[in-house]
Amino acid sequence: MAKKLLLLLLALALLLSSCSYQVVEDSDVRTILGVGQSAYALEEGAGEDGGERTLTGDIANILRWIGEQLRKFAQWAANSGDGAVPPQAEGSPSFQETPAPTPEPTPIEYTISMVGDCTLASYPQARYYANSFENVVGTNWAYPFSNVLDVTANDDMTIVNLECSISDLSAGSGSTFSFLAPKAATDILTLGSVEFATTANNHAMDFGQQVYDDTLANLDAAGIGHCGEGEGTLYTTESGLTVGVYAVYSWHTPSAESVAAGVRSLRDAGAEIVVVSAHWGNEASYYQNANQEEVGRAAIDAGASIVFGHGPHRLEPFEKYNNGIIFYSLGNFVFGGNTTPADMDSVIAQATVTRDPDGTLYLSSFNVLPCSISSKTNENDYCPTLFEPGTEEYDRAMSKVDGSWTGANNVIDYSFMHPEG
Repeated sequence: MAKKLLLLLLALALLLSSCSYQVVEDSDVRTILGVGQSAYALEEGAGEDGGERTLTGDIANILRWIGEQLRKFAQWAANSGDGAVPPQAEGSPSFQETPAPTPEPTPIEYTISMVGDCTLASYPQARYYANSFENVVGTNWAYPFSNVLDVTANDDMTIVNLECSISDLSAGSGSTFSFLAPKAATDILTLGSVEFATTANNHAMDFGQQVYDDTLANLDAAGIGHCGEGEGTLYTTESGLTVGVYAVYSWHTPSAESVAAGVRSLRDAGAEIVVVSAHWGNEASYYQNANQEEVGRAAIDAGASIVFGHGPHRLEPFEKYNNGIIFYSLGNFVFGGNTTPADMDSVIAQATVTRDPDGTLYLSSFNVLPCSISSKTNENDYCPTLFEPGTEEYDRAMSKVDGSWTGANNVIDYSFMHPEG
């Protein structure tokens, strides 16, 4: 009897040393070895604490355990006669646990979206048109950004050029083209997932200082960051990126020296990345002028990573310059200033900023999303809508920003506002 048991254990030892792990998991082998089922529950490749078990270590421990039992059995067989009760197996084989590896730090990416002129009202004469901003949008404040919300709600920061006043104060303007939206229109920005608005443009003061100050107060109340003419503001995103935004207008011809100084001031104040918003250029032009190039490049040289322009009411090329990006004009976006613009092409510009595990922060990539300022093709319905890639409209808008557009500049005819006689 003792010899038979000894042969059985020797056979098991050979079987475990030569068979696959699946054989070791067999329930009959577990029963013979007296090992609990849970010790082999490795289908998911993990131990009880989440670490991975080492298969070769498991087999080695099983064999060591069997060897110890064989040694005890051999001692018993040498000193006992037939009919004696063999010793019971003691304990069970141990298993090595490999701790879960510490995750490697990975870079963090932040996305900043920028759009051009947002004019959230019609000019006084047009307010009574059936297709005016007021009559189309009404109080459906979520409507203007509804077709691009997938973009603006999924970035870290959206910046717009706010080319209107937002106030419930009663005020008049001496300008034919003046734009006054009610205080409630700030909901267009908040519901559109806009975090920041620049107010350095030629319509900021249409209704005087009091209305301008009230506009800023209303932006504050809505939780929207802002900066105006020649100002720089720090804004920290919910994701933890501190962005410095500098805005400039200066009658469409800003000073390179002033802009560079503003950028350096934001850097000194703790901005991790600096964005310059410039209202500049020639109206209805598809091409940047010399002042735009000088100022945009000076801003990058001073430490800005992104410059985005607006003012011409048309798209203009972007330029990659010295580890930065200059979007010379993003055109219009939510634009109540015209019911039927001659050119409704626009883009959403996006820049990706990367923070490496060592803390290094840099502009890693950029993108443009061609769109129309309207979901309709024959008139402005004040609801920007992305173009489908590969379409004629998409390619046309893209050509205006990638530098391949060769069309002539437009001329905007305002004579209908001041008829002769």
